[in-house]
Amino acid sequence: GAVFMAHFDYKKLRPFWIAALVVSCALLVLCYVPGIGQSIKGESRWVKVSGLPQFQPSELAKIFVIMALAAWYAHFQTESRKFFKGFVLPSALLGIPTLLIFFEKDMGTAMALGLSGVLVMYVAGARLPYLGAAGGTALAGMAFVVWKNPERMGRVMALFDLESDKYRLGDGYQQLHALYAFANGGVDGTGLGNGVEKHGYLPEAHTDFIFPAIGEELGLWFTLGSVFCFVVIMVYGIAIAMNAKDIFGRLLAVGLTSIVVVP
Repeated sequence: GAVFMAHFDYKKLRPFWIAALVVSCALLVLCYVPGIGQSIKGESRWVKVSGLPQFQPSELAKIFVIMALAAWYAHFQTESRKFFKGFVLPSALLGIPTLLIFFEKDMGTAMALGLSGVLVMYVAGARLPYLGAAGGTALAGMAFVVWKNPERMGRVMALFDLESDKYRLGDGYQQLHALYAFANGGVDGTGLGNGVEKHGYLPEAHTDFIFPAIGEELGLWFTLGSVFCFVVIMVYGIAIAMNAKDIFGRLLAVGLTSIVVVP
């Protein structure tokens, strides 16, 4: 897939940005449809259609939304610093799918997409005071939602006292066992496949908590290596953006790079 996309002319994607945005929003709406949307552990992030594997529409939406923003600013290059076409309408393009993801209770993906979109808008030339005001409002709203949600607030408070009886078997369980995994691995690791925390102690060790699993089995050097790989992606992504011959390619490179690096 990477080899194919490396040889694909990205300019051919630009005319399809409206269709891509509509499709991504439609798929996100399906997460709320009974019988199609799949709720797992209180979060409605997945869609299951007969004959197809279960999938997460927000992952596709992240790419399509960035493509839509890049195409918008490429079309309205001379108006990127204006309030309506340079900020309000692009904010709507970004905000609608981001809110659909947010209300699936997928706050992490919504924050990652929102930040990536704001970076694209900033590089495109949207005025910083507008972006700052919008970002501050969004952060205040997220803080309010976390404060009103006992489970999310409990996870935040647990970070300050993970080993207490109040949190170690509840809201801080995952974070505490992640630290245990890193401690078990030390510098050299326990060896590939020899980690113990993934066997029932560390929930979702193959996805959400894969980094502690790497730390336990492969040690400090491989965890640092993993971080370094993200640094390499960021540096090369920025270099590609700076060398792009058109505004659409530049913004697409910035957005897609941030989607990989920000989470």
